[in-house]
Amino acid sequence: MQFNKFSRLFMDPREKLDEIISLHSVINSSWLRIDWLEEALAEMTQALQEAEEKHQENVAYQEKLMNELGKWAVLEGVAGVDDHLPMLRPVEFGITMLNLLARRDATEDNLEEEH
Repeated sequence: MQFNKFSRLFMDPREKLDEIISLHSVINSSWLRIDWLEEALAEMTQALQEAEEKHQENVAYQEKLMNELGKWAVLEGVAGVDDHLPMLRPVEFGITMLNLLARRDATEDNLEEEH
């Protein structure tokens, strides 16, 4: 039962008492819901923080791998001075590296055929 602010002018004492008792139950239920929502919010906030931390870890690991692979590519002659490795764009970096590796493999295959 919901409190009706207009009905209180016309309520007799018993109706008012019934309304008070009914509202007590509604109020308790509201507090239980508030407590539950606060707990759920705390859990979601914790989950959000954990997800953000995991995201940062993954980004850092990806950057480390890209740096290692870029360094390897330069040292092994896969990438040259004129080859641009887009270090801030992982997808483009991957495509560029695949193309460079394919170019190296094709060059090696051509050298093997000549001998």
